[in-house]
Amino acid sequence: MKLMATYDLGDKVWLIRQTKPAVWTPCAFCGGSKKYIEYGYNDGTKVIGKDGTEGRCPQCQGHGGKTIYLEKGWNVQGELTIGQVTMMKRRSEQEEGYMCHETGIGSGSYYYIKDLYPTQEDAQAECNERNTLTS
Repeated sequence: MKLMATYDLGDKVWLIRQTKPAVWTPCAFCGGSKKYIEYGYNDGTKVIGKDGTEGRCPQCQGHGGKTIYLEKGWNVQGELTIGQVTMMKRRSEQEEGYMCHETGIGSGSYYYIKDLYPTQEDAQAECNERNTLTS
């Protein structure tokens, strides 16, 4: 029996992942400036807002904003280079997996064939299809 891998060492592939994208939103009060003025109170800091008023920032507590997570969906993560190929056969099932140079070989991330595509266009088309099925 001969097992044939879809990709070979050195091949470039595009990875897709189901993610929950994050968007940074600057603080509405301080405008993301994170500028503090010390006043000598025990807890101490107040912030000057972009409108010129002062007060304790009620939204960001000095972080300059907050991260808002969008709806979970499939996205193209980027291009990888195949560095290790793993093939396993159990009865009638065959498993094909890969490790890539960019994420570590031997102790890095392991990718299944169902999440790797030969071109960015193929990867995006699969993401679009999976996102349609889950919405």
